[in-house]
Amino acid sequence: MKNENIKVSIICNTYNHEKFIAQALDGFIMQKTNFKFEILVHDDASTDNTAEIIREYEQKYPDLIKPIYQTENQYSKKIPGLISGIQYSRAAGKYIALCEGDDFWSSPYKLQKQYDALENNSDCVMCTVAVEETDEYGNRNGNRYPDIDIPSGKIDSEKMIELMTSKHSYPFQTSGYFFRTDLAKEYHNNLPDFSKKAKVGDVPLMLYFMTKGNLYYIDESMSYYRRNPRSWSYENMKVNNIIRQCKTMQNHIDFYAEFDKYSQYKYHKCINDYIERTIETIAWRYIDNGLYKEALKKPYRKYIPSNKTKIVYYITVYCPLLKKVLNKLGMLRG
Repeated sequence: MKNENIKVSIICNTYNHEKFIAQALDGFIMQKTNFKFEILVHDDASTDNTAEIIREYEQKYPDLIKPIYQTENQYSKKIPGLISGIQYSRAAGKYIALCEGDDFWSSPYKLQKQYDALENNSDCVMCTVAVEETDEYGNRNGNRYPDIDIPSGKIDSEKMIELMTSKHSYPFQTSGYFFRTDLAKEYHNNLPDFSKKAKVGDVPLMLYFMTKGNLYYIDESMSYYRRNPRSWSYENMKVNNIIRQCKTMQNHIDFYAEFDKYSQYKYHKCINDYIERTIETIAWRYIDNGLYKEALKKPYRKYIPSNKTKIVYYITVYCPLLKKVLNKLGMLRG
């Protein structure tokens, strides 16, 4: 297979996905298209049997599957865009489709429909589809991305950024992504400052693409996102990780503020609304969970209900002995 004939490069990054990787690879192989595609798998030095499973598929489909087997974990180096850069740089297709090793595609026509959408809409630089969510064992849990009603068709960049910063937050899921390879390489060869601040890769990537053109959305479930107990998102939902959750939200604030500068404040109103709304969410999460030291920091303390409450928090955090005395005297009640 000559590289110049490849139209789509499927990028699959995987680590310790021995229970799931076969289902992901099967979803790629079953694609029915009128063009050639390649499957670029990056195993990040898995410590389980993930690499062995990939090798079995590589032997069976040598013209399709092109793996990299790392001997040293690259993610642990904490270099922004390192793995994506490795993968994007070797993509031969005009377009890239993403799917992590623990997610999977459910429709054999996903690539063809997305390819046709971008070929027929030159102002669109990216396409995505509806994505269902399953638990670790592949059982549907009823969650869907997006979780709001969005009809199939074009979404212009301004509307897309409004959606991303709305109360619904980020509406799409990465396993549905399909986008232009040249722009992906441009993005990773010269990472903008806002992307360097992000702890996740999907949101800044989408933001970048929306500065280059529009999105085409296909309102059909063709992919599954597996939420499993070891995932980043699951860990962030645990009650005992409130501070980590809030720091993640603060990170979102920081990179959206940086993106505001990057986009020359074109989307300032919706970005500023998002920032203020997120600051309030963080403040109340600290307050409701008794994390008063964090709640007293700027810019969260403006949401403490009253000056009296603020004083109580200060005493609680910085003068615990005084708090005991005042409690005995009944001066901190009511």
